[in-house]
Amino acid sequence: TLEKVEIEIPKINKVDRSYIRDVQDRAIKDVEEENFDSAITKAKTLLEEVFKYVLENRGIEQSKSISMSELYKKVREEYGIKTGNEADIRINKLISGLNTIVDAVVEMRNIASDSHGLGSKRISVENHHALLIVNAACIVADFILAVANKKNL
Repeated sequence: TLEKVEIEIPKINKVDRSYIRDVQDRAIKDVEEENFDSAITKAKTLLEEVFKYVLENRGIEQSKSISMSELYKKVREEYGIKTGNEADIRINKLISGLNTIVDAVVEMRNIASDSHGLGSKRISVENHHALLIVNAACIVADFILAVANKKNL
């Protein structure tokens, strides 16, 4: 006979800096345990949760099938996160860097995490790369949350 197994998934009521730090701590633990694919998955999931959270708090719902690039584009549009002549050139460079980080985290999740079976196409990730991915995702998440909080979510 089959036993019924129940898995309790905690509901996320609020995404804040404490939540981001908790995910970061768990992802760093994965890195320390050389579970790099899980750490990369957590990094991407963190970004996705922050993006969806700040949009939902503005009453903007998204389909479950929305791509990360579309989701991030909506966040940038809704919160006015863009490069342009009105901002200092160094700020523009940093904003461009955030765009690159989001794209890279998503790509790494697709080719180096535990979310997809890839066979021989899976790339090898080293400890320092996994740390970079996790910490970069946390920086983006912190920034987006700070912008959203400044604009009262």
